[in-house]
Amino acid sequence: MKLKYYIMAILVVILSICLFQSCEKDCPVCPKDDTGEPGNYRLYAINGHNTFTLYAIDTPADTIVDSVALNHGFYNCFLTSDGNRLLVTNVDTRQMEVYNTADLSHLETLADQFGEYYFDKTDNIGIYYSLLNEKLFFIDPVTLTQLDSINRSISDGYLDTVTNLFVAPSLEVRNIIYLIDCDTRAIDSVDAGHFVYYLAYNWLTDEIYFHGTQGDYGGFYCYDVTSDSITLTITTTAPFGGVSISPDGKRVYMTDGGDGWHFIYPRGDIWVLSAETHELIELIPPYIIPSGDRICYPLFGRIFITPDGRRAYVGESWNNNAYTPLAVVDLKEGKIIRGLFNNEEFSSGAIAIGPVPD
Repeated sequence: MKLKYYIMAILVVILSICLFQSCEKDCPVCPKDDTGEPGNYRLYAINGHNTFTLYAIDTPADTIVDSVALNHGFYNCFLTSDGNRLLVTNVDTRQMEVYNTADLSHLETLADQFGEYYFDKTDNIGIYYSLLNEKLFFIDPVTLTQLDSINRSISDGYLDTVTNLFVAPSLEVRNIIYLIDCDTRAIDSVDAGHFVYYLAYNWLTDEIYFHGTQGDYGGFYCYDVTSDSITLTITTTAPFGGVSISPDGKRVYMTDGGDGWHFIYPRGDIWVLSAETHELIELIPPYIIPSGDRICYPLFGRIFITPDGRRAYVGESWNNNAYTPLAVVDLKEGKIIRGLFNNEEFSSGAIAIGPVPD
């Protein structure tokens, strides 16, 4: 009998070794890759109050490593694909200011290139939407020079780096969403049936999640591209929240941003949905754990997830009229663990996250 158990134990050990050896180097569940600790990244956030200060923050320690006063108005910032330059909108001159991410020194000013930028480092894709002439350009991601253009007027697009699909709502007909294949430049469009604001595309399920209107309220929707139909509707207080997809495509994160300028304040939860079933997994309340402090004005907007899927950084909604800290969410534990700049005169929807600069 003992011999039988010994043989079984040996077989289990051999099988375990074979499974371990067969796990590919880039496999996300490899034991050697799962250290249990969140990865190290660099977060950039601009305070929309007082001096318009740009901060560089080391994660996951969430400590400020550098800061600089911009001394000009802004509305967003964009990190280049190499992680070495930060493009900041200058709304005073309608130009782009370029900063070195290593020390936040000012590198140059880009005239006539005021707009929104999207990058995919893996496939060498760069997209620029000009707010000066309302045109979409494909650009060289290194030199930022224009390669070719598409005559479409859009707002707040989303570049999916898995499928190389760029999706964006039309500015002219706001219920229309453009789908642009970055490889072939082919353009398609779908009718979402609602006025579309902020959106995200899920490569795993071929679905577009977006905030839109619903009567006198806001709505959060899922549009299934394959079936050409709305498959999920959630009523929100206003259409100014954020949406983000987990790196593996299995979870959808959503905020109800409210409308502070019209004194419409949401509960402040961060919604976590299953991308495969659309069921609610959990609501992350606006409390900092373990202190239990409630975030006073959780008018949350855009959600930035770290590449390892362990942390989320949540900024303010666009219609925020109060001070909202930068919420740090532990996605594994499902809780807000910090409020960066909490109890300070801070609010920002201009956030970017990338690698630690060289």
